[in-house]
Amino acid sequence: METYILIALISFLIGSVPFAFIVVKTKHAKDLRDEGTGNIGTMNAYEVTGSTKTGKVVLLLDLLKGMIPVLAIAIFVGRDYAAAGTCLFFIVLGHNYSPWIGFKGGRGLAPALGGVLLINPLYAAV
Repeated sequence: METYILIALISFLIGSVPFAFIVVKTKHAKDLRDEGTGNIGTMNAYEVTGSTKTGKVVLLLDLLKGMIPVLAIAIFVGRDYAAAGTCLFFIVLGHNYSPWIGFKGGRGLAPALGGVLLINPLYAAV
């Protein structure tokens, strides 16, 4: 039980890193919360900046945000689908409600896809 609580807390913290906000703020000096849809995600980062490079960087970072922790679970815990599912759920929850930017965030599509690709690629295809 303690393992799942630890997985949940660490995953939420990892998921809460707002890569789109950070990249757009540092590279383009724009605040995604005030522009476009107000969503802190890949699509809004691309639309606000008009830069495909920025969109690709944010997409890659968000995919890796879902993949790396799920891979770490597989390495350290084993093929425990409950642990991987807990990890991915809290990554997406952290992505959607990041405490660092006023509990706003993205839709969670990219981190969810990144994690699901490792859990079962067939699910990602569906």
